[in-house]
Amino acid sequence: ANRVVQLPGDANQLLAGTLKEGNTVDVVGSIKAPESGQNHYATTFLRNLLVVSTPAKPSTGQNDTSVELRVTSQQAQRLFWLEKNADWSLLLRPATKAVDKVAPPTGATSLLEDASGK
Repeated sequence: ANRVVQLPGDANQLLAGTLKEGNTVDVVGSIKAPESGQNHYATTFLRNLLVVSTPAKPSTGQNDTSVELRVTSQQAQRLFWLEKNADWSLLLRPATKAVDKVAPPTGATSLLEDASGK
């Protein structure tokens, strides 16, 4: 069963002024693994969430806003954890022909390997 969650964040995280109702978004984030460690990993944690209501462009001097997303119970748990424990941002999905190519999480080592052409 689907639910609607209101996700607070800043205008940049929530693509305020860009998102429209009916868009779909992914949630990309960076976490520490293990949580008590110092190794950070970034990946796309949630995919294809429907935007139910869009964030208002914050007024001058204010940067916080919120968006409503349709989620399953499991997605709601993952999103709540990311909101409370990680750095995250929404990514706007293409309107048509979006392809999900699952990639391994990115860490410092993989960034350096990619930069060196390996």
